[in-house]
Amino acid sequence: MLEITKANITEISDVITHYKTVIEQIKDYDFTPGWEFGIHPTEEHIKKAIESGELYIVRIDSEIAGSLIIDNNSLEANDKIDWTYDLTDEETYFIHLVAVNQDYRNRGIAKRMLSYADELAKRNSIKSIRLCLNKTNSNIEGLYLKAGFEYMGTVDVYIQKRGNITFKLYEKIV
Repeated sequence: MLEITKANITEISDVITHYKTVIEQIKDYDFTPGWEFGIHPTEEHIKKAIESGELYIVRIDSEIAGSLIIDNNSLEANDKIDWTYDLTDEETYFIHLVAVNQDYRNRGIAKRMLSYADELAKRNSIKSIRLCLNKTNSNIEGLYLKAGFEYMGTVDVYIQKRGNITFKLYEKIV
């Protein structure tokens, strides 16, 4: 069974190495999230998420096999869409930076992390889970749909240092 835990600050170098590894592994894929370490994600972003208790990891043996951020921080893209319900950020979880080390592909890690987010939302009386998917990362769309997320629409957002990005937005009512 895969165990998901909150990353702690003593694990920051492992988490940073994990993201750098995943970015390197997927850089030549046809479909990627468009990440570039230092621009998105940044070390500061990861550290802040760990300190806030929002970054979760899956370890296999001693290596981080998967990670994601679950928080209440809406992104600009989320303000440009008509969601099922008009909820506050406190009533909503947002999932960011879902990453699986490619050495552990096809083991259900991403699926388990999404299930964990759902379980956590139910325990904390969260009403909706939302996520933004970079249009260039469309190969993972099927996973989100199978996990019960519904496609809500597409928006274009300008992000400093990254330019214009098209996001597909998804929501799961808890």
